[in-house]
Amino acid sequence: MYVYKEEHIRGHLTICYEALLVFQILSKELDELGVHYSIKAIIETLKNMNIINHKDKYYETLYTDSKVLRSLEEIFNLKLDKEHYRIKRFQK
Repeated sequence: MYVYKEEHIRGHLTICYEALLVFQILSKELDELGVHYSIKAIIETLKNMNIINHKDKYYETLYTDSKVLRSLEEIFNLKLDKEHYRIKRFQK
């Protein structure tokens, strides 16, 4: 930890605590689903979930399918496995 001011230390520790909390929630939800993945597998999956914006027309996913991804989709009712996502425009 390379922070020295009290508010920076508090901020750093808050982020660490929140990351641990998110992992604990994910682990609990996955365990209730009947599957268990290591923290390394979960983090690796989340780190690899990249997308690219194609000239504000659509987003393309750059990640590949995995068991962790399918489990997260099932828990949170997401559509993470779609290859393309349309960009919705909001009218004023």
